[in-house]
Amino acid sequence: MNKRIAHNIFEGINPVLNEKFLQIWDWQDFHNAHLVDIRNLLKSVLLERGYVINLEESVQVYKLGDTPTLYRSDVLISKSSRPSLSEKAQSQSEVIPTVATQILPIRQMNIPEESPSIMAIVIRKRRENKPITWIEMLSPSNKLPSQTFYDYQFKRKQLIDAGVCFIELDFIHTQPPTFYHVEAYTDGGYPYHLSVSVPRPTIQEGTITMYHFGVADKIPTIDIPLEGDDTHIFDFNAAYQKTFVESSYGLELDYHDLDLSTYLERDRQYILKRIASALDDESSTT
Repeated sequence: MNKRIAHNIFEGINPVLNEKFLQIWDWQDFHNAHLVDIRNLLKSVLLERGYVINLEESVQVYKLGDTPTLYRSDVLISKSSRPSLSEKAQSQSEVIPTVATQILPIRQMNIPEESPSIMAIVIRKRRENKPITWIEMLSPSNKLPSQTFYDYQFKRKQLIDAGVCFIELDFIHTQPPTFYHVEAYTDGGYPYHLSVSVPRPTIQEGTITMYHFGVADKIPTIDIPLEGDDTHIFDFNAAYQKTFVESSYGLELDYHDLDLSTYLERDRQYILKRIASALDDESSTT
């Protein structure tokens, strides 16, 4: 009988869990559980700094004179109208952001227009709260070959055009990246990506900060852009490990029952070595 290992035996994303969710299990289960943890971790710090963080918050984006389009974010950060309880909930001096893999101008996003020249996009405030940052965790339906990929791209463009900072978490290694200039994993690129699009001070001067990482890497720690020059350093890897342990995903994994067919040979070898080492460690302690 296989001994299950509760903790994550990998530094960052568990590639065995990732493949099972994408190939056999329901990705939405992990998607929802992880977003709740990200929301709660952000909320525990940013509420005292005057921000409102909501899960599946509705935001209406529309061209003036047209019917509003309703979009739902994965995690939305807004500025509260009430006074801040404190400037900083805690010191972040001990947390160091990950160095970006590349930084690109937003104008190079190269998203095809599905609507002719949007001249003005308005984001409706929720009561008196101003949307600032949108965090999206991709599902398979957001990426090619799904036809809804184009709907997702158009939504992303509308939000960025409206001045909303856009953070995209892409853990779907089995489908090509949502950015055309990023090399696909099947072509030898990285399996996972994190991007931060900041359309400031203008879209023409804005940048996309890209983080590409592999099966042996931790998920990046980044500066989340907030209102004005305000930022919050957030450890996405710690959030992932929290979800992994508290959702008991490790207890569902059988490391003797492996496929790994979606990974490149270089990564398969690393995954197998890491599993063998972890199983040896577990055996020696029992």
